[in-house]
Amino acid sequence: MLNAIVSPLFLFLAFLMILTSSLEFGANQWIPALFENAVTGLFGESAFGSVLILVWISLVMAFARLFAAPMVRKFSPIGVLLLSTLFAGTGIYLISVSGGWVIFVAATIFAFGVAYFWPNMLGLVADRRPMSGALGLAIIGGMGTLGGALIQPVIGGIFDHQMLLHNDPLSAGSATLRYLIVIPVFLVVVFGIMVGRKKKTA
Repeated sequence: MLNAIVSPLFLFLAFLMILTSSLEFGANQWIPALFENAVTGLFGESAFGSVLILVWISLVMAFARLFAAPMVRKFSPIGVLLLSTLFAGTGIYLISVSGGWVIFVAATIFAFGVAYFWPNMLGLVADRRPMSGALGLAIIGGMGTLGGALIQPVIGGIFDHQMLLHNDPLSAGSATLRYLIVIPVFLVVVFGIMVGRKKKTA
């Protein structure tokens, strides 16, 4: 078990867990705050609209996870992670360029993406490093929590800098999310390579 958790593959998967959780927890928590003014006029109070975005994302994630088992059987954990990253990256971009009701459409795409990150990263570790056992899964879960904590000040720092440039919360929020797109782009490349290598060895 100890040998498994210090292997290069396990450490790399732990790094990927930090990145996927930074999208799930970082962007998910900041989206309502960054776009509370984007839904002004839809509900009369922008604060209510921003809370509704967060609630909507949570509901979509819960609904998506109802179909996690069929998705994994069809695409495998790594295949689901690749699709999830594509959805999450597309959702972040669409949210950054959208306004009004369209934000909820973009948030739906984003939610379907991040819904499968956490359980499938655990499944991937169990599949690729089964000897890591319960200790390995606990460490990966801890890395996920760490990723969510690390990304918060990073997003806040980017937003503060963008506020100095744009002096407008909505423009600064859009620019901040566009910086985050680098994470799903990197993950798409990594998961794509892993899917390709799995097909070659199958």
